[in-house]
Amino acid sequence: MEAWQIAALNARTELFHRLVDAFPADAGVHELQSLFRDASHQDYPICTPYSDFLVLQVGTVRSVVMDLPNKTAHISIGNPNNSDYHLYTFG
Repeated sequence: MEAWQIAALNARTELFHRLVDAFPADAGVHELQSLFRDASHQDYPICTPYSDFLVLQVGTVRSVVMDLPNKTAHISIGNPNNSDYHLYTFG
């Protein structure tokens, strides 16, 4: 990994931990979905909008929130800020 990639990863991880620590203990699926939609950090948001990088388009392409006790997964098909979460049941 390049130094800038490590810095981005560390910044997003720190932001993620701050957001999770602020959640109530009984936070549900919708609260978790909002966490994965977070774009509050200007340089390193949790949910990154698509942008061109060299010849690639980069950004958050999908988000998954799993509810293991209820055997469901809530999956955004595309960037969660541009797409609804869809419910899938398993097990």
